[in-house]
Amino acid sequence: MLIAGESQGLPQQEPEANTQISKGLAAIARGIPSLRACAEVEEADLQDCFRVGLDCLSEHRRQLFLAVAEGRDPLELPIPKTMRLRSLEELEGLKIVKKTESKSYELEANIARLWRAADVK
Repeated sequence: MLIAGESQGLPQQEPEANTQISKGLAAIARGIPSLRACAEVEEADLQDCFRVGLDCLSEHRRQLFLAVAEGRDPLELPIPKTMRLRSLEELEGLKIVKKTESKSYELEANIARLWRAADVK
């Protein structure tokens, strides 16, 4: 008998480590210029990688992250309340956003620093 949540000898899928994701995005950044026969990664190539990274997020997480990063209130987004709160809790658990004393949200300091440096367009 198979109990819910067990597999039948299949390998369990592990979440991707930060290094796997960053290595994949770095490979994209190096691959785009090579398609154009260029030797160096340019700003436009990095911006493409940033967009790929954002596109890899679930739709709700991406919308919420961008709202917080842009200083908008994520609670005003047209996302069902339960899904919005769960996604915000997940982003908090991942140390990407934090709830402020005024019950709004902001990026964690290290994420805010990286986001500003990336200058995603």
